Amino acid sequence: MDALGRVFRVQRGEGRTVGLIVALMFTSSAGMTIGESGITALFFDRVGTDSLPLMYLAQGATGFVAMLVLTGSLGRIDRRRAYVALPMGVGGVVLLERTVLAADQVWIYPVLWVTATLAALVQAVYLWGTAGLVTDTRRAKRLFRSSRREGSSVPS
Repeated sequence: MDALGRVFRVQRGEGRTVGLIVALMFTSSAGMTIGESGITALFFDRVGTDSLPLMYLAQGATGFVAMLVLTGSLGRIDRRRAYVALPMGVGGVVLLERTVLAADQVWIYPVLWVTATLAALVQAVYLWGTAGLVTDTRRAKRLFRSSRREGSSVPS
């Protein structure tokens, strides 16, 4: 473990925090990847590819509105509570959609397609937000500086 710590510039005492954040990100990303693949397969099987242009437009518009609402809300809500509530909210929506999916309603497949996009957005916000809460600016700057290449145009 010390060799990995040296490679990634993790100092003594940071290992547990880094390990937990990496595990959280890996687990969330793996679950999202598996779920998104299943949704895509169901969508193509039940709806078909002819609907893709309209679905991409719906994804873009919904994602834009969701990002505006999410960033506006995060400015007013305690971030610690928000980063706990966001994945719980996504989980609740997924359970509700799973219940409707069991009833074999055709209208749910486009909804699932758009929900996958929104879930990816929410997931990115709460994962990186959580990582930001458990580390400080000095540590983040040190990790960033150690990972960038020499001669980069990024200011220090």
